[in-house]
Amino acid sequence: MCRLLVSRSPNELHTFSESGTLLELKLSWEHEAILRGERPLKQILEDQQIPPARIPSVHLPPGIDRGSDGVRMALTHHNRGAITSFVHEQLDVLPEARLVVHPPRKFDHHDQLELIASLSTDFERTFAIENLPDRSDWHSLASIAFFAYAGREHDRLSGLGLTIDTAHLPPLKTDPVDSGLVGAGVERLESRLTEAGLSIPSEFLEDIECRLSKLTAVLPPGYTTTDLQQTPFGPAVVSLVLASDRVSEIHLNDPMTDEIPVLEGHDRRPLFGTILDLAKANDIDIVLEPHGVDDRELISYVSHLETLLKEGGC
Repeated sequence: MCRLLVSRSPNELHTFSESGTLLELKLSWEHEAILRGERPLKQILEDQQIPPARIPSVHLPPGIDRGSDGVRMALTHHNRGAITSFVHEQLDVLPEARLVVHPPRKFDHHDQLELIASLSTDFERTFAIENLPDRSDWHSLASIAFFAYAGREHDRLSGLGLTIDTAHLPPLKTDPVDSGLVGAGVERLESRLTEAGLSIPSEFLEDIECRLSKLTAVLPPGYTTTDLQQTPFGPAVVSLVLASDRVSEIHLNDPMTDEIPVLEGHDRRPLFGTILDLAKANDIDIVLEPHGVDDRELISYVSHLETLLKEGGC
């Protein structure tokens, strides 16, 4: 089932204390005491009057350099202890919650796959890796498709989900049906896999071709795959066609502004409705990440979007 979540920091959860809206707990470096286990998450939920069942997702901060004493949370072997401690010390109160983490910008693909596999066992819960907003080993459509394929094909990676931020995707340079993932990062992916002693499986390329062949079917009348290059949500549509069965959640941000999308006049953001349709068809959670939005305005926005999701009137 596709669910709508609103991303809120620990001190903002109370905004929705009187509603049934689901929430993603978004942690930043301002919340280091929580990340270290020094401030109990259970107490925070009680103070904010939010039942644990209302929080199906917990979003860790990216792994920026915090100095020698800072807690780092990017998905690396070095940070494994800090992430694992947080899960075991703080997330008992949220036993069903998905953990959203950020990858490092560059990594050895063999080591990263092994780390994901081992953490799947350690966490005993789904965790989702979010695509990064700039050039990295987890930015291109090819990389998203590769990790979706790996999670699909290998039992040890079955706990891996993906988080797609619709504002963090690179623009399409070519028609994806005509070119596959040429120009969409497959060359860099192949180079990085080679450096790690791996290669691109032929089955992966065949899988991409098969999935892209279905792209036309999800587009609304009057749209062609060529139009995806000129449409802000075009890359998001392609990413979901490539990886929808492995995507746990979409961070629904306007690709032009990195803010929550305007709900009126969808013709200004073509394919917005297609994103919602793909999320519903594949039981993908939709997460809003509002910035500087008045509480009353935000509650109204959420209500409107919930109506659109129920009615399909996008």
